[in-house]
Amino acid sequence: MTHDQDPEILLEAFTQAIQIKPHNALLYIERGILYARKQMYAEALADFDQALALDPHNANAYYNRGVAHDAVRDHEQAIADYTHSLHYAPDNASAYYNRGMALHELHRLEEALEDYTQAIRCDPDYVVAYYNRGNLYASQQNYDQAIENYSEALRRDPDAVVIITNRGNAYMMLDRYDEALADYTRALQLAPDDPSTNFNIGALFVNRGEAEKALPYFEKAAQQGNQRAAEYAAQLRQSSGTSSKWWRFWN
Repeated sequence: MTHDQDPEILLEAFTQAIQIKPHNALLYIERGILYARKQMYAEALADFDQALALDPHNANAYYNRGVAHDAVRDHEQAIADYTHSLHYAPDNASAYYNRGMALHELHRLEEALEDYTQAIRCDPDYVVAYYNRGNLYASQQNYDQAIENYSEALRRDPDAVVIITNRGNAYMMLDRYDEALADYTRALQLAPDDPSTNFNIGALFVNRGEAEKALPYFEKAAQQGNQRAAEYAAQLRQSSGTSSKWWRFWN
């Protein structure tokens, strides 16, 4: 039996199995995971609670209860659950990462950084851990460290558009325009319909003092539905391209 099967059939099967074996914690965990996937979080939490009542040292039950608490934005309880899970399974990279994300949501940044780092120690190829550690560094205006983490993520997932874009943004904040343009150009190749990329390239040219090159990118972004791009294209036309260094005010 796998979770790729029809979830309703699986739910019924696990419910029947629980009726036969009501003291089997694993069955409650599996049904709880199914409930969570259906966004039935109250039912999922009840099943994880029951699993832990039957098996108080079950790392998987704590972990999945943490995921469910995160889903309902109860990050404090999620952190407590991930901490319990890690006590019993200290090499679970996902538990460190998820706890880091919950801490990040609560702006407990140093603790989040430690957890992202620990997740990477457990799994050196954990792409999203590098990515979110990069985001955390960027939020602290530590752009060099952000770039380093985005680059590590891209070595493992070279076509991740959001990571390419965020690295380009970090390069922009350091006025490293050639590297930013290379990233934005790559992002545009991978996702040509994303208006934010055309907008970013326009902003780069304005910052670099080449406003005359920015206008077509703003116009393209405006055609793709970016209202800010339409406003800035109009401004550029009115100012004949004399405006500069807008990026710091836009972002």
